Amino acid sequence: MTTVIHLHIPRTGGITVSRLLRSAYLGRSVLDYRDLEGFREQMARSQDVALVLGHSFWGLHEFLPDAVYFVVLRDPVARALSLYDFIRTQEVHRRYAEFNRRSLSEILCDAGAERRVMANGQVRQLVGPEAEGAAMGEAELERAWSNLCRENVVVAFTDQLASGLTKLSERVGVPIPVPTKARNASPRSTVSQEDRDRIEVLNCWDRALYSRARDRFGDIAERSIDLRAPRASLSRGAEP
Repeated sequence: MTTVIHLHIPRTGGITVSRLLRSAYLGRSVLDYRDLEGFREQMARSQDVALVLGHSFWGLHEFLPDAVYFVVLRDPVARALSLYDFIRTQEVHRRYAEFNRRSLSEILCDAGAERRVMANGQVRQLVGPEAEGAAMGEAELERAWSNLCRENVVVAFTDQLASGLTKLSERVGVPIPVPTKARNASPRSTVSQEDRDRIEVLNCWDRALYSRARDRFGDIAERSIDLRAPRASLSRGAEP
């Protein structure tokens, strides 16, 4: 049996995807990823896992005899802004206090951990657990891209969830429901063009990955929807 690993990148529509996958695999063994050590322990006790959900990293397939990743990508600027607003509304989030104490500009201009949260998270998760908290560069981009292009990966996009889930369904032979209506957009903070430009520079490797993925995996019929923010006229900057 093929196990589906939903490699849930934050703020890419993952809550919707997880709900739909749970309904498709109702009555089957579903494992919720928390951390790598806990995952190893659960796999030692589990048999015939059908679905793995959670904010995991690349590499979980090594613990499974037959696995397919489902990866949803999102425009890097839109994802970072959504992540910023999400953290500021979730009191249980470990960075809630810091994100509420400081403005977006302050976070983006600092070299602290909060800024790192806003930078290249999609590349980071596709590299593996060793990349957590590390700065990303060209080598990590190429590693993430190589992983994304493997045969055991189904790639989708936040603005193309329905077609992505259909591709996954065809791949694993399991009927998976698709979203029937657009997601309701939650209120967003007012963001200056200067801060958008800063986010663009901080996510230069995510931008490169996303652009390649849209060219290779995007549905041509749906490409009229372009969520990309204007490119910053700034040189590619290093992560903090």
